[in-house]
Amino acid sequence: MLRRALVVAVVSGRGRTTRAMSSRWTDELEKPSRTRSRRRRSEPEKAKELSDEEWAAMASGWLVRVAEGFEDAVEANAGASIASDEEGYHIDFGEQRGVMTLSANQGDRTIEVISPVSGALKYAYDPASAAWLHVIDKHDVRGILVRDFLRAGCVGLPKV
Repeated sequence: MLRRALVVAVVSGRGRTTRAMSSRWTDELEKPSRTRSRRRRSEPEKAKELSDEEWAAMASGWLVRVAEGFEDAVEANAGASIASDEEGYHIDFGEQRGVMTLSANQGDRTIEVISPVSGALKYAYDPASAAWLHVIDKHDVRGILVRDFLRAGCVGLPKV
């Protein structure tokens, strides 16, 4: 029995990708081969549970690195400054653009970012990716730090 099959080919050339479609008559429809081996996803590594002291050292070290990464970018903006106190670090964007606060919350083991652009956000450390990820949607904190700095009207890129 003859069947009509739709053939889609992707043609690439000179930096462009186009699709060419055609139909043809065939005796059998081509079926995907089941002989290909399927890749198995590797299981995420089990994270070693950190003690309270280890977590506090890691969080405070991260906060210090972020504050240092903002130093050059802050110098390029009039009125901008970085200050620290027992709460954490405060990055004043200058010229009434607002203040971003970075702090570590030992109770639920999160980093809290309070931004004039995005509001309050919490991030937990993910050992599998070695990054601080948002507790709900898992975006990396570094992206929001840079984005909010630029959206507040500042110039330069912090080295986070």
